[in-house]
Amino acid sequence: MVKNLALTTHVTTDSPEHPLLRICIDLGMEDAALLGGDELYSKKHYLVFLNGQPIGVVKHPHKFVRNFRFLRKRGRVQEFVSVYLSDQ
Repeated sequence: MVKNLALTTHVTTDSPEHPLLRICIDLGMEDAALLGGDELYSKKHYLVFLNGQPIGVVKHPHKFVRNFRFLRKRGRVQEFVSVYLSDQ
């Protein structure tokens, strides 16, 4: 098992959070610190998490994810930073 894990894993280093936060805001995310509970958990908003912490909300999640992936493909975001949309 250790041998298989060593062959199939890729160890990455941490990405700084501040540039990712800035990119999210530039893509239309509203800062969670400026919103109330009703706005945060509204059916019209999707929460955005960074390293497991909610950092804001977006109204158009598909557009946000599409633009984020575009920036990653262009090298503006590190290749090992992931983004996905959870419809739960």
